[in-house]
Amino acid sequence: MLDSLFTPFTCRSLTVPNRWVMAPMTRGQSPQTIPGPQVAEYYRRRAAGGVGLIISEGTLVPHPLAANSSDLPSLSAEAIAGWREVIKAVHAEGGKIICQLWHQGSKTQPGLGPIPVFVDGKQVVRKAVDADLDDLKLAFVKAACAAREAGFDGVELHAAHGYLLDSYMRCALEPEAADFSQRERTFVQEVVREVRQCVGPDYFMVLRFSQWKLDNYDAHYIESLPQLEQLLNPLRDAGVDVFHASTRRFWLPAFSGTHTLAGNTRQVTGRPVIAVGSVGLDGPNWANAVEGNPAVLERVVQEESLDFIALGRILLADPEFVNKVRANRLDEIQPLTQEAFKAYP
Repeated sequence: MLDSLFTPFTCRSLTVPNRWVMAPMTRGQSPQTIPGPQVAEYYRRRAAGGVGLIISEGTLVPHPLAANSSDLPSLSAEAIAGWREVIKAVHAEGGKIICQLWHQGSKTQPGLGPIPVFVDGKQVVRKAVDADLDDLKLAFVKAACAAREAGFDGVELHAAHGYLLDSYMRCALEPEAADFSQRERTFVQEVVREVRQCVGPDYFMVLRFSQWKLDNYDAHYIESLPQLEQLLNPLRDAGVDVFHASTRRFWLPAFSGTHTLAGNTRQVTGRPVIAVGSVGLDGPNWANAVEGNPAVLERVVQEESLDFIALGRILLADPEFVNKVRANRLDEIQPLTQEAFKAYP
């Protein structure tokens, strides 16, 4: 079962041992933005449990409005020392790890984005001007270069869920009459291109995007396959190697047809894709009953020619999930509970 997910994958200078991915999950366990020994052990356990590629939790780019929490990791000099221990621990177990680069944009206060936002007459999000866009781009470039210097095997640009880069992704599909400049419409391409130039031609780069937002799980700003192509192919050409299609349910069709968002992404871009969204087990039974059972996952992987499957919350419940699936020990998988979700590591 799912044999294709246990084969190696090579892209640029990176080879991963299998196609199982640990999805990025914010845990808020890096005081003063520095990941410590507990964080290293947290990631080590998932690599030892069989995950081939780990995507770190969102890691803040060096910009003053990136977030308003000091418990989220950064790439400061002190944080890099902590990340090197994390990377060493993951590599020792045979896994690979890439760093997700994150700016919360309008989701933090004060926020920054392409549209000003007012709450009760008070401005909580400021519209970014050209000088702001210069600073934001430089922050992502600096973070990507710092991640490479730290020893990460690649980077993922977080352009999903309503955060900064996602808000500019949406500008690209707005009608010409909308009040967005050409630079705003192509800002994510600009960031990808500059990051690629900084990290070089051999470094692995992923971009995560989504339809859903933190405040709207049913959002659909991409309405059709042509729009998906319009949105993603310029990013591919700017330097993205793999697209990470974040969905709430991995098996659901994206548009009017039968293909998933990940499958459609692979079709229009020709690039490898990561599918994610409620993959997991609940005791001996796959979560979401019929739709999420192993046979459905196997069918979707094969029909959509999916390259990677990402696991999120189930790895909090059972770090050994991938090894147990490989050995067909499904009845031993630990279910996701509120206690497991809150526990660390």
